[in-house]
Amino acid sequence: MKETENYITIMEETLTKKLELLKKIERIARLQTEAFEEGNVDPDRMMDQLEQKDVYLRELDKLDDGFEVVYGRAHQEMAANKEQYRYEIIKMQELIKDIASYTVKLQVFEEKNRQRFINLFNKKREEIKTFNSNNKMAANYYKNMANVHQSGQSYFVDRKK
Repeated sequence: MKETENYITIMEETLTKKLELLKKIERIARLQTEAFEEGNVDPDRMMDQLEQKDVYLRELDKLDDGFEVVYGRAHQEMAANKEQYRYEIIKMQELIKDIASYTVKLQVFEEKNRQRFINLFNKKREEIKTFNSNNKMAANYYKNMANVHQSGQSYFVDRKK
């Protein structure tokens, strides 16, 4: 019994930590959205944010794994004594609903940001392609002009006879 109560406490704390991590990820996603909307995307800052989100996601995976292990140990006792653990079960269900809500919200943010990133990437790719094309044309022009001067033909005609 005491062991099951400890497991329940651990599961509640795990769910609370998971919710907090999701909120942190949401904050980063909002910052990215603002940067895209304002048009001032700093690549270094974006990479830092992506790395931070990756750290949070790895933490979420660890919390999920730990939760499953603890739930596996406490599940039978909780199922057998539902009335005794009613309050704790309801509290965990509410946390799980909040987590699911944040997860859906984050998926929407992430998909929009992914599309914005792809659009930005494609735009930059076109700019680079245009720049390279213009550079190539300019280089060919100067090369041709240099060849014309070296061909040995005179551009000046002596009008005196």
